[in-house]
Formats: sequence, structure tokens, C-alpha cells
Amino acid sequence: MTRKGLNLLLSFAVLLLFGVESARAQLSIGPQGPEDGVIRRQSWLIPAQDRITLMRTSVFRPQGAGPFPLAVIAHGSTQNEIRRAGFRQPQYTALTEWLVARGYAVAVPLRPGHGETGGPYYEAQGGCANADFAKAGQGAASGIEAAIDFLARQAFVRKTGAVALGHSAGGWGALALSTHALRPLAGVVAFAPGLGGRIDDAAGKTARRTGSSPRQKLMARRRACRRSGSRRRTTVISRRHCRSGWSMHSARAAAASPMSCCPQWDRMGTN
Repeated sequence: MTRKGLNLLLSFAVLLLFGVESARAQLSIGPQGPEDGVIRRQSWLIPAQDRITLMRTSVFRPQGAGPFPLAVIAHGSTQNEIRRAGFRQPQYTALTEWLVARGYAVAVPLRPGHGETGGPYYEAQGGCANADFAKAGQGAASGIEAAIDFLARQAFVRKTGAVALGHSAGGWGALALSTHALRPLAGVVAFAPGLGGRIDDAAGKTARRTGSSPRQKLMARRRACRRSGSRRRTTVISRRHCRSGWSMHSARAAAASPMSCCPQWDRMGTN
């Protein structure tokens, strides 16, 4: 190889290395820019359950240094891959402002398999004939758990007293999360939780259950949770109860103590 060719090869290697380091810098975990507004909105990248995928997350907090109790809001989902790819960063403005006003730091992660987060989808329920809703719920729960675990190690977040809130598939994941031995977690609020009400977003096209029901599987984990000594409160709100008064009361109740152990089951939603 000529000297000129060697120099070109070395220049290419340097440019390639620079590009890789720049990409790593852009995708470093933690905060991704300055805070914005009264409730201090800030974009974060948080490692998902696989420790490779980085969840795009909006973090909000009260004024001051904290530490603040943590509230994580879990969005819904769809089994339609094209629609999932188009998911935008979730916005829960009213709930976020309500929680921050009451002293909570709030995180809204975009779970793996959705929108700009990308990566594997851990919440697939399977085909209509063999749908496994319990497994899908645990997939969502693991993403929520990863966010809580990461943020609970930040200086502005209290190590205990975390609350997970979710609706639809996110609520189903929050219920599954209540069976995990997660030390920071104190309570769960699930708004119309469920899966299988629609297949590929087609109304009226529902999945059938086979074998053990999701409730039976999660109740088994509830018993294991009780044996582990975990104590937390879970509030479930059905669709017909999703009014602001119920929502605010239940969020406050879920964060209160003393708490009963693991899920307190109510009417199940089917979103």
C-alpha cells in the first residue's frame, strides 16, 4: 500500500471513530438538555430492562433540590407495529402538573418498541388463539421498573415512596409491577387497565384467553409478593370511574400509608 493510500485509510479510521464517539455522546444516559418551564420539564434517556435500549423520557419536578417522591406514568400501547413506530412522546399535562404541585418528581418514559425509543417490543400478547396477557403485562412492568430503578438513584429523587400510574396497557403493566419486589415502589394506580380489547386496532376484534387467565397468573405472583414481605397499595379505576375527582383522589390514596400488600383487584378494563 502506498503512503497516500495509508494516509487515506488512517483518515477514514479517525473519522469513523469520531463519528462513533459523537453518536455515543448524543445517546449518553441521563439528562439531554436544560430544564424548561415552571415544572422543569427535561428530556432524559433512561436504560430499559435490556440495559441497551434507551427510553426517551420526560422528567418534571418541583422547585428546589429535593429529594422528591417519584411518580412514573405508563402510557398505553398497540399490537400494530406501524402504529407503535409512530408513537409520540406521551403527554399527561393535567396529571403531571397535579403531581408536581403536590411535591412529586414525575417521569413519563416511552417504553421499548414505541416511537423514538425503538428497540424490541416486550409487550406482545401473541395471536388470538394463544394470547398471553400476563406475559405482556410483565413486559410493560419491566420497562416501568427500569425507569423507577434508574431514577431512584438520582440525587433529586427519594429512595422510597414511588408511585406507578398507568392506563390501558400501561395500567395493566402497573398492576403486574405491583407483584415485583421493587423496594422504592409504594403504590400503583391503574386507570382502565387491560389488553386484548382490540386486535391490530380493529374495534370489536378481541383476543380469546386460553389456559390460566391473566388474573390467575398475576394473583399467583401476588401471593409470592406477600410471602416476600412486600407491602404496597394498588388502586384500580374502571373506565366508568375515570373522572377527575376519582383520579385525583385515587392518586393521593395510592401514595398514602399504611398500605395493603400487592394488588387490590377491582373491575378490569379491556383496552
